Amino acid sequence: MRALCKGKITLTLDPVRTAQKRLDYQGIYTPDQVERVAESVVSVDSDVECSMSFAIDNQRLAVLNGDAKVTVTLECQRCGKPFTHQVYTTYCFSPVRSDEQAEALPEAYEPMRLTNSVKSICLQWLKMKSSSPCR
Repeated sequence: MRALCKGKITLTLDPVRTAQKRLDYQGIYTPDQVERVAESVVSVDSDVECSMSFAIDNQRLAVLNGDAKVTVTLECQRCGKPFTHQVYTTYCFSPVRSDEQAEALPEAYEPMRLTNSVKSICLQWLKMKSSSPCR
């Protein structure tokens, strides 16, 4: 049985320990917590809804699978008018400390670089992307 943590998602955690505990998180980041997203859009119009599942895979690698969605206002590059868009992304990360570890990861995993500190900021891993065409 997996533990599920709901509510505001923590800003820092140890991904390896969390994977060993097989924790799942489901919750939100408020618009003021997602500065990188806010810098790339006209406005962040909703909380970022996230789910994250931490586990150890068959190769004994710590793995973070998750998804995130948020509603934002973008500016049309063609006409310059703002429009609302829902951004959704999924991700699969594995923490690494070196280039060698990153190169050895299975292709399905994105490397998550850990620094010398034990805790890392989850928000830096969330990369929002959208492939929808301009309206």
